[in-house]
Amino acid sequence: MIVMHHTDRPLAVALALAAALLPALGAEREVSFDRNLIVTGPVELEIGTRSGRIDVRTGVDAEVRIRGVIRRAGGFSGNFEELAGGIQSNPPIHQEGNTIRIEPIDSEEGGRRLSLSYEITVPKETRLRARTGSGGIRVAGLAGDVRVDTGSGRIELAGISGEVGAHTGSGSIDAVSIAGAVVARAGSGTIRIEQTAHAAVTARTGSGSMRVRLPTQGGFDIRGETGAGSVQLKAPVAVRSSAGGRTLNTTLRGGGPLVHLSTGSGSIRIE
Repeated sequence: MIVMHHTDRPLAVALALAAALLPALGAEREVSFDRNLIVTGPVELEIGTRSGRIDVRTGVDAEVRIRGVIRRAGGFSGNFEELAGGIQSNPPIHQEGNTIRIEPIDSEEGGRRLSLSYEITVPKETRLRARTGSGGIRVAGLAGDVRVDTGSGRIELAGISGEVGAHTGSGSIDAVSIAGAVVARAGSGTIRIEQTAHAAVTARTGSGSMRVRLPTQGGFDIRGETGAGSVQLKAPVAVRSSAGGRTLNTTLRGGGPLVHLSTGSGSIRIE
């Protein structure tokens, strides 16, 4: 019994030390901060981060609430606690009246080796411009125009009353309940658009399928092209002219705003 107890003791000590270190290691890899900013009217919000997710949704009037989360990125070799602590105490957030700018980390080491994600609530009357080098973007419920761009990541947009511009180098675009004109471009990935108001749509992907649902009222001019796949129009009324296969050039309900859709490889479905 004594020998077994002696043999097991180093293992027990090691396990105890590991359990004690786990909370510290977890804290070192993620640091967060919160800022609440008072506004008095429609908001102009611009966000930039080199790496990290961006999530913007509607909250209470007259206030913008920002939560930032700093994480280690691959290959980070510096002092995380020191660098993240500096960002935490002085985040790159600037306010001038109702205009708010959130800038990328300007430190060379931090910019390359840290990710900075944001969760933000804003008044409904907000215009947004958001860009991340790597990470997904999600926006919901805004009444103003929305422009979003990611080098790599999925874009999700819902309930936008203004115009929408979305670009991803690699990833899908999902835009539903959009009341304004839409421009969506993906280097590689699927695109889905559901529009609720009569406005133009331009969508292009290098490789991926596409599905577009148009409002039931009002006419459109429609052009669709695919390098490999098919273009299909499912319309509740007859169209004036159409060509099947890989291209479609027609009018719907007498014509109107242009709907121009193209993919290098994949099918296009218009409803």
